[in-house]
Amino acid sequence: MSDRPLTHLGDDGLARMVDVGAKPETERVARARARLRMSPQTARAVEAGDGPKGEVLGVARLAGIQAAKRTEELIPLAHPLPLSFADVSATVDAEAGVVDLVAEARTVARTGVEMEAMTACAVAALTRAAPPLTNPSQSRWPSSEYTTRTRSACRPPLRS
Repeated sequence: MSDRPLTHLGDDGLARMVDVGAKPETERVARARARLRMSPQTARAVEAGDGPKGEVLGVARLAGIQAAKRTEELIPLAHPLPLSFADVSATVDAEAGVVDLVAEARTVARTGVEMEAMTACAVAALTRAAPPLTNPSQSRWPSSEYTTRTRSACRPPLRS
């Protein structure tokens, strides 16, 4: 565990927004990944875009992009950032019953875009890519795992 103080706590112990005013503006890139596990039958329907809810991956992609753009409204104390890019891509392994979502966010700012990438990924995973919303009779709630990679500081994948 680090001995560094928590940056989101003030001297009084209360949560606060971190002051990034003295930091230089630099290009920031972050990627987040979510893995949804479901039945192979449901994954095939997601891949084909012919489930009861239609083409769910396109809806999930757009929801993720929109969420990245609104992260400061969704995550307390997040800095509003001028995103230069946000996207969510999906790959489906129907036989394994897996949908992998990868979100990427970019900006030129004084703070990173990890929260934007993770928010995009989480919202995309919850938006119609989740099996209960695709076809409740053929699936269960997916297990998920999230990882984040950044250009400036790569961290090992998070374990669920």
